[in-house]
Amino acid sequence: MITIEDLHWNEIKENICGHCGACVPFCDWEKCKGNIEEEKFGTCNICYLFCPRTSSSAINYKTGADASFSIKAYNSVKSIEASGSAQDGAFITTLLKFLLREKIIDSAILTKKNEEWKPVPFIATTEKDIEDASGSKYGISPSLSLLKEAVDKYEKIAFVGLPCQIRALRNVQLQKKHKLNAEKIILAIGLFCRENFLFEGLKGFVEREGVQMTGVKKFDISAGKFRIYSDSEIIEKPVRNLDEHVWPVCHACVDFTSDFSDISAGSVGSKKGNTTVLIRSELGNKLFGKMMEKNLIIVENEVDISQIEKLANDKMKNIENLSDDVKKILLC
Repeated sequence: MITIEDLHWNEIKENICGHCGACVPFCDWEKCKGNIEEEKFGTCNICYLFCPRTSSSAINYKTGADASFSIKAYNSVKSIEASGSAQDGAFITTLLKFLLREKIIDSAILTKKNEEWKPVPFIATTEKDIEDASGSKYGISPSLSLLKEAVDKYEKIAFVGLPCQIRALRNVQLQKKHKLNAEKIILAIGLFCRENFLFEGLKGFVEREGVQMTGVKKFDISAGKFRIYSDSEIIEKPVRNLDEHVWPVCHACVDFTSDFSDISAGSVGSKKGNTTVLIRSELGNKLFGKMMEKNLIIVENEVDISQIEKLANDKMKNIENLSDDVKKILLC
């Protein structure tokens, strides 16, 4: 049995915690304090088992993507019903609306933004909610902190998240000891992610360019450029100018395309205005086919796989630069 002394919390918190939120909703720490001897605190290890960074993760960094989630198809996609607020080809927004209309899901755990573009997790139950979550935020939201609330209230849930969040979700779903109803998350939709930014750093960067966060209409990153869209202009800067504002924990992540999702999506590999969609499970493939049948999306096969592979390989190299203490957590 692992005890609290073995959890390497300082290294996890300071070097590799991605603020995914998975350790929060099922924690019974206060209850434990009232019923377990002081030296036994933490022996349930739920937080450690769920963490996408720890050595006891059900999905280990050494193994890479499990064969059951290997890529089955690459597609370049544009939504026919795309809205102005959606990102690139608007595939994820269209997918979620389709799932809700067809009653395949009754809710989704998503991330929206507040008026200053700070990411905020929430549970969507309407098409309007889904619209509110559209567009990339380039920040971290503890989306899995809402997991227990979602499974307590709803029966068929989709989850959209970053690679680290998808890994944490799978850790929760693979637990044998704890009955958590995480099987109610029937579809995991992953985002491509090279890195994200600290909110205050991003805010300062944008405002130094003369744009208030409340005036931002959209952000995007492509071809090494970070773009800020406002009502009056588009500001384009090298994305490397934001290096000092990257979340330090992103340097401990090796997953670019959300390896353990049912479907993952991002702009890399597709022409401007399209979304690259990677199908990773039979369910993902089935739902994608239904969207095609209903003429919700235009599908092209022109995906530059080499672009995706380059960024994925570059991110895998992150682990080479980590301290020995952190490597012990990730690779033991």
